[in-house]
Amino acid sequence: LFQSTFPQLIQLIILILIFYAFLSGWQAENLRSGLKDQLSTIRKGRATENITLYEYQARGKQLDSIQLPDDDRPIEVSHLPKQGVVQIDPADGGKPEYFLYSKSTNLDTNFIHLIKLDSKFLGLLKDEFQYLAGSLMMAYPYVPDRLPAYFYRINFWQNDRYMKIFPFGIRPNDATAAMSASLLEDSDQDSGDRRTSFLGLSERYLTFGRLFFDLWEQRGSTSVRSKDTYLCLDIVFTIRPDIFWSGLPQVIFILIIVYFLINLFVIRRVVRFGAEINRMIVQKFQQLKGGITQISSGNLSYKIQMEGDDEFVELADQFNNMGNQLQQSIAEAREKERLEYEMQSARQVQLSLLPRELPVIPDYEVAASLKTATEVGGDFYDLFQLDEHRFLFTIGDVSGKGSSAAYYMAQFMSLVRYSQQFTFEPDEICSRLNYYFSNSITDSQIFVTAIIGILNAENNSLNFVRAGHTEPVFVPADITKKIFIPPTKGIGIGLTKNTATFSKSLKKNELFMDRGDTIIFYTDGVIEASRHSHEGTMESGEPSEMYGEARLKELITRVRRQNPKRMISELDADIESFYAGHPRVDDHTIMMIQRINNSEQV
Repeated sequence: LFQSTFPQLIQLIILILIFYAFLSGWQAENLRSGLKDQLSTIRKGRATENITLYEYQARGKQLDSIQLPDDDRPIEVSHLPKQGVVQIDPADGGKPEYFLYSKSTNLDTNFIHLIKLDSKFLGLLKDEFQYLAGSLMMAYPYVPDRLPAYFYRINFWQNDRYMKIFPFGIRPNDATAAMSASLLEDSDQDSGDRRTSFLGLSERYLTFGRLFFDLWEQRGSTSVRSKDTYLCLDIVFTIRPDIFWSGLPQVIFILIIVYFLINLFVIRRVVRFGAEINRMIVQKFQQLKGGITQISSGNLSYKIQMEGDDEFVELADQFNNMGNQLQQSIAEAREKERLEYEMQSARQVQLSLLPRELPVIPDYEVAASLKTATEVGGDFYDLFQLDEHRFLFTIGDVSGKGSSAAYYMAQFMSLVRYSQQFTFEPDEICSRLNYYFSNSITDSQIFVTAIIGILNAENNSLNFVRAGHTEPVFVPADITKKIFIPPTKGIGIGLTKNTATFSKSLKKNELFMDRGDTIIFYTDGVIEASRHSHEGTMESGEPSEMYGEARLKELITRVRRQNPKRMISELDADIESFYAGHPRVDDHTIMMIQRINNSEQV
């Protein structure tokens, strides 16, 4: 009942209302057209004698006022619109009369026509329009309530501003005081009291078309527009008691019986079929709900068994695949977590290989910093004491990044520390390291660039060799002297197995440190730091901007009078600012050795 009968009844009622609005609007439009034709005929002077018509004319001037016959009161018409309806109270105090008026001009003559709205005029209109439903035509004044008045003011969709259509007038609003005319040839309808109480109806009329006019009320000699007061012209259908027993209601009653029979024998079966489908849907939905419960409880191996070829089966297959993907994702997450843990452990091991504290060198200050691009990297530095006055230092970079670079970095540092048992000469240490790595590294892409040197604190000399590493920067204490790069050369460790060729490529350098002088060693991750800007070549993979040697020298020049720790801090901060949240592309390491200037501590 709720799933079929009520919705169809609601649709039937809606269709009846739509049909009623269409029929009422159509009949009202026909009535408006007929009324316009009748007014046009009257203005042309071909009016019938059955209507009450007053015509006024003036040549060469406007008509400001008119006067009805047998009434000495002037009626001011200058401010009235071109067409409309005016209410005039008779001089004897009887019922008000209503006139359709129109203003027109022919050549230099101005005309005003007043047509009395009475039963005769309404009877004349019945021959001027076509209608499908109706038995009477009524005209009466109407003052709508507050809410209906709002709808009567809405007329933006109507072309005729003084003669408007209202398609939703269900019944006449004041049938007892209406002027009426029958639309039936053999009708005995009159304009008396139209009330009846048959079947609880307070009126026995239904409106099937309504025209309404703005009403102007004559007050003294002036006509005033009455707010929310209209003259309605309705086409009405008379409901008589015997109509319920005529042929049409019997046909409607039979159709209602047929409707309920169809609903009983056909639609009810459709409802049963729908109920069965609903039961199947609920059953499959419960299966899906049970699968969700199993998955949420941690049983990722649970599978939904469902047969058929509908969307629920497809959803069940996707649900089962989701369980497999969840198991795989959890396994991958655990493996990733394990690898991250191992990488963190490797980082701790790598950092433990670096000196925790650099040795204290009399008359010198040393500082170093290492930043990795990933958890582990290939950069390294070291400084340790050989004897009372000499200290070995090194800084380097293993090609590549990640765990393999960290592995060879650890080997390199161990071998450098072990080398003091054989020699204190930097070039000899490099040659031995090249022999080891060129014969033990199987990957031709792996090699080591490094600087290895000896600081003699007794005579303030600095001897070092550069094996393919970035060139150091020497910063004189005298600010009038320029920063310079010591001339060095050498190839990377592990690039050639020919010891003679490698040794020949090295050039031993010796510098003497005056007070306040500083030498800066760094890896290529400093000057090769790069980022992609918004206008960069992101698609090609090439960096759009690099840190570069020029920016490095500019910064060193600005902070050259500071101590090594402060200088490294400034340089690290500037590189971090350069990246500006972009991922690091390489490790970078910086080490500085400065001879203390006793006369000016910074």
